[in-house]
Amino acid sequence: MSERFNVDVDDVLGSSYLVTSISCSTYNPKIDSTSTTVTVTVKDVYGDAVIGEDVTVTCSAGTFTALNGSSITGTTSATGTTNSNGQFTLTYTAGNWGLITITANNTTIQLEVDGWRYVGDSSSSSTYAFLRNKTHARFLLRGWTNTSQKDTEWGNFGAGNYATSIRPNATVNMRNTANSAWWYIDTSGNVKWKGNGSNVSANTSHYGSVEWAIRDEDL
Repeated sequence: MSERFNVDVDDVLGSSYLVTSISCSTYNPKIDSTSTTVTVTVKDVYGDAVIGEDVTVTCSAGTFTALNGSSITGTTSATGTTNSNGQFTLTYTAGNWGLITITANNTTIQLEVDGWRYVGDSSSSSTYAFLRNKTHARFLLRGWTNTSQKDTEWGNFGAGNYATSIRPNATVNMRNTANSAWWYIDTSGNVKWKGNGSNVSANTSHYGSVEWAIRDEDL
């Protein structure tokens, strides 16, 4: 007669006893956004939650900035412990454009990061803005008010060097919506402007936008 022994299934199956899954609140996060929640779930082969399991999660770019809602130092590798539901969460901050891989145990998922980032001295609250995504740049005027500017000469727009990190392949020109002034961004990233046919008086509000492909060496 053969003897039977009580042996834990995890002793027999080893790591194959654990089934790890990863889910995200969004799979298309915007650059610099902190709104992506990564949920790691560990169950056994019978579908029951595995409690108290330490799992290390890595990302190919960007950082994890919170564990279970509590802030942590930004890192590309973080370890969490599963709760009574066999889960823990991480907050992911997208710092790079493109395809990002997140891995936990033998499971991987991928995110596609896009969106616009403010560059130079501009910001979301400014009356002008320079932005970029992975391949293109954008210059916006949204109520920017000048001192005054002649129509016979090009003057620096502000510091004049706002676009040095997002230079176009060829000079880009733009007129404001009122057609009263010109702007250009040259291949060195210098930004200049002048009146269109007449001097521009002080306290004139300007609106407009232009977009261009960024030079390969600045990508």
